[in-house]
Amino acid sequence: MKSGIFKNASALYLVQIANYIIPLITLPFLTRALGTESYGKFAVIQSILMYGIVMTDYGFQFSATRKIAAMLETGQNVSEIYSNVTTARCLLAITATVLILIVMEFLPYLNLTPDMILAIFLFVLCNALTPLWLFQGFQKMVIVSIIVLISRIMGAVITIGFVKNTTDINIAIWAQSLGMMLPVGFAIWQSIGLVGRWRLPTLSGVKSELTEGWAIFQTAIFSTILTNSGIIILGSVAGAHVAGGYAAVERIAKGVSSMFVPITQTIYPRVSAAFARNQSDGIMILRKFGVLIFGLSILSSIGLVLMVPFDVVGRIFGQEYNEFSSVLFILAPWVVFGILNNLIGIQYLTNIGQQKWYASAFTISGIFAFTLFFLFTPYLSYSAIALGLTLGEGLLTVLLIAKVYSIFKHRRGGD
Repeated sequence: MKSGIFKNASALYLVQIANYIIPLITLPFLTRALGTESYGKFAVIQSILMYGIVMTDYGFQFSATRKIAAMLETGQNVSEIYSNVTTARCLLAITATVLILIVMEFLPYLNLTPDMILAIFLFVLCNALTPLWLFQGFQKMVIVSIIVLISRIMGAVITIGFVKNTTDINIAIWAQSLGMMLPVGFAIWQSIGLVGRWRLPTLSGVKSELTEGWAIFQTAIFSTILTNSGIIILGSVAGAHVAGGYAAVERIAKGVSSMFVPITQTIYPRVSAAFARNQSDGIMILRKFGVLIFGLSILSSIGLVLMVPFDVVGRIFGQEYNEFSSVLFILAPWVVFGILNNLIGIQYLTNIGQQKWYASAFTISGIFAFTLFFLFTPYLSYSAIALGLTLGEGLLTVLLIAKVYSIFKHRRGGD
């Protein structure tokens, strides 16, 4: 079991390197070539694109993964789930693209061109067609992770090689889309090898998968509001220059936070299987992994704080970005809160049937953070975005801890 966890964690780290670390490597080239103004526009487009990613991922990376893991335990065929989920994701990709374009119509300063619109659609569609959720359920991430890594490297090469000045935003967007396109065919071929022949999806099946993933989607969409809407609001209120400066610094904190995703995604099927046996086993294995993960998040948070006095931001992105580095002090606790919320909310509460409650708590914290963004950005500028992120995650932590206390108190009372 330990070797399996290590193998899948390593594979997921390759995916995470592809999705977050390689873009961080290319980020200094983008910030210096585009400048704060043009990079701010690019960052706003990226933030809006994240809504497309979240819509196509929906809640399937947990709901469908959990179902597949459980069905494999009993030897059931999962091809019907695969066809229904894939169909749902494609429909969501089309819907997401339309909504993204509508939103961007209200942001004319982005100056969208037809080729940029095509790149946006392909980006979202390719994400929908790449079934990483399926490979998580089968715990077979190695080959696909390598392909995704190579594709992101190609995207990075395009970015570094062709983005040279402030007018090359469209090239930067196409670099991301082309990076998403390469692994799709191979991933589909591998998935068919796992699930067998393609089965025609059914309307009831697609609706069922959407229903089961709804609670997780709620948390994901409000998480996106929590982590991405701030830059969109900042660009509209304070201008692209401020949005660009803040976005570059924020990417450092998000990059640190993203390094924990492979770990939490890898242990989730194990934790789910343990909770399926009995809650005592689930709590035991979650505690075992949780203590280590939480400790690492604290160390990572300290590392973010230490970046400020050593002028890390200015050295990496250029001195014009250094004025925004102080937000790392505010974002450091956000990393810790986010990891703790995953351990309590996703790993524990969703595995004991509390998905709806978790979704409601996430909705409350998301609305709270969005309200802070909206009310205080005109007065505090980019600091309001960082404060909203951290306080929103902090509120969610308080709500989740209160819920866990209530659950254990009720059980002790029942005993």
